[in-house]
Amino acid sequence: MPETHTWLGPAYAESVSGRLSQISGLLVVERAGLEEALKEMALAQQGVVEDGKAPEIGKILAADHLVVGSCAIMNDGAELVVRVIGRVIDVETAKIEEGSGFSETASYKKLFELQDRVSEKVATALMSGLTAADKN
Repeated sequence: MPETHTWLGPAYAESVSGRLSQISGLLVVERAGLEEALKEMALAQQGVVEDGKAPEIGKILAADHLVVGSCAIMNDGAELVVRVIGRVIDVETAKIEEGSGFSETASYKKLFELQDRVSEKVATALMSGLTAADKN
């Protein structure tokens, strides 16, 4: 990602965290908490988390799931385009939750709409895994 767009990943993470914090029965660990756990485990590699490390990270954070992903900016010749890819990982099994993977693309001018769509996709994926007991 070009240096001028380094804010994009943290902005999307903040948007998703904000949306997830609205879900009853879901405890959200902020990115800072994740980064601290990664440092403790010596796994920090420019903010990238490998899917196979999810159980270790999840245990440190006492988390059931991790949301991981990335974003890229491309120039299609006419305008900048942003693509966000993500998935929800079950920390116990280290497997991607069925149906939780997504890839969303939009023009740079529609960043906020894209941010909302990504947040909703992640929220929907996590809500489908909550039991009635979790929601109370």
